[in-house]
Amino acid sequence: MECIAIDDEPLALDVIRYHSEKISFIKLNAQFVDAFKALDYMHDNGVDLIFMDISMPDISGLNLIKSLADPPMVVFTTAYSSYAAESYEVSAIDYLVKPILFDRFLIACNKAHSVYKKGRGINDSSPALSSNFIIVKSGHESFKINYETIQYIEAEGNFVNFVTSDNKKISIRSSVKEILKLLPIQQFIQVHRSFIISLSFLTKFENHQLLVANRNIPLGGSYRQNFMDLLSHYDAKNLGNHV
Repeated sequence: MECIAIDDEPLALDVIRYHSEKISFIKLNAQFVDAFKALDYMHDNGVDLIFMDISMPDISGLNLIKSLADPPMVVFTTAYSSYAAESYEVSAIDYLVKPILFDRFLIACNKAHSVYKKGRGINDSSPALSSNFIIVKSGHESFKINYETIQYIEAEGNFVNFVTSDNKKISIRSSVKEILKLLPIQQFIQVHRSFIISLSFLTKFENHQLLVANRNIPLGGSYRQNFMDLLSHYDAKNLGNHV
């Protein structure tokens, strides 16, 4: 994605640049402390995503977005949480409060990437995208995880664990709700308040329990109907032995 950053604080721009360099699908082409110079840039260059402060001299980030006839996606980066509600009135992808940690920045970028792909007519269920991936951060390390290797995701306290077919278990600080937004809806489904599964690794299901990659996983009552509806539209050849 072609991106720019706008903030009247140079140190804040340094943080955005540092985080962006770790994410393969983010291309930070320009940074601006002057919002009007950023507007000039956007008139002559394609921009998919803006990382932008809200409280700036001369014009606020909110008013800048409202001034654009066809605005790109925006992730607001601000020191104030009080603007959150107004930011979503302009369809902001996300709202990051400074100091911005990489974990939270990565979640925002993954959200934007998902919207970007849909806007370009890219369908996550397409065979051409069988190697699609998500990038997650665990401790001081970042991991690229192919969707096709994820067997299931399990919540554990304030963390979620990605369990993959190559016997990896990667833990990140997030929630099932946040992770579910980043996954292809045709392949992944939440089946319990603590579990997301990949239908590709589902081999058996009962009223209250699933077998996913040799792991028994509970099927919550409030998730059962959605599970059965999705399963009825899923290609049966991708499943193993049903009951």
